[in-house]
Amino acid sequence: MVSGSLIVGLGRSGAGLHLPALRRLPPELRDPMRPVLGWDPAVGSRAETAGVTVVASPAEAATRLDPATTVTHVCMPPRGRATVLAALAACGFRRFVIEKPLAVDEAGLEALLRIVGAHRLQVVPMSQWLSSTLTSRIEKIISSGMLGRLISLTFRQRRPRFDRGLRDKQHPTAFDVEIPHSLGAALRLAGGGQVCDAAWGDLRAGGVVVPRLGSAWLTVAHRGGVRTRIDSDLTSPVRERRVHARFTGGTLTGWYPGSEADHHAQLVVDDGRRRGHAVFLDDALGACVADAYRYFATAGGQESATVTDRLAVNADVVRLLADAKRCAARRNPGS
Repeated sequence: MVSGSLIVGLGRSGAGLHLPALRRLPPELRDPMRPVLGWDPAVGSRAETAGVTVVASPAEAATRLDPATTVTHVCMPPRGRATVLAALAACGFRRFVIEKPLAVDEAGLEALLRIVGAHRLQVVPMSQWLSSTLTSRIEKIISSGMLGRLISLTFRQRRPRFDRGLRDKQHPTAFDVEIPHSLGAALRLAGGGQVCDAAWGDLRAGGVVVPRLGSAWLTVAHRGGVRTRIDSDLTSPVRERRVHARFTGGTLTGWYPGSEADHHAQLVVDDGRRRGHAVFLDDALGACVADAYRYFATAGGQESATVTDRLAVNADVVRLLADAKRCAARRNPGS
């Protein structure tokens, strides 16, 4: 069992998603009687957050918990994470769960990885679609060959994000919001590749325009021959997180849970002769947090293939998204 939990960034991600996931952890992974500490660099004060004991700095957190065995959830937006990570590492914190994406560009990624290496930090990226039951089921279908060879993947992520988008100062483009989830899953399912094309669109509401934060799409050519198309629309009136895969011998369509309000996924598999439809529990975020705590509790700070793979996949996500942004900027030089 770890000694404690510290949430850095008490906004939507930290207080709205990570904190409830901590409450769902089994007692063998985290003592439910132990308080959760919180520090919000953006606020810089002791603003109250329900269920969290707020501290003013990493130094104060280190006096309340054993920093070497505390799991620190870095939930602040990706800009400036390397500086915050360095401050935490200087106070002795070594175990981190870091929200997606790791950074908004290659420079930020390299700065973060330098700190990880210099302080020998243990990092588990918060890439819940890699812990998703739906992703796991699709991966097994691909590896089994039951539908033949995988030809293409198509992801569609739609939801209304006007309120947050109009005040968002931290996510520079729509590529940084939803697409890191699906791109990570695509790399897990089809392997590495390169961006072929990409574009973005503005968010428009009530006469206000937020450049590049309304929509985004990209295509990826995987080294094994698979093609992936990802579309994200943050101005849609409906919610949907959908994946469609074409094989030489059939198709499958899956729906990831649309929000934290319901943790069920669906999967339809069609081999041309019969069509199967399954509905199943898929608390991917809770599973990702549990995986991280299980790793920290049992590995004792030792590296593992699973953790190395997650960090590598998420680093590739940042690099590919940086390529996609450059491609989108070339398509529309004035944006």
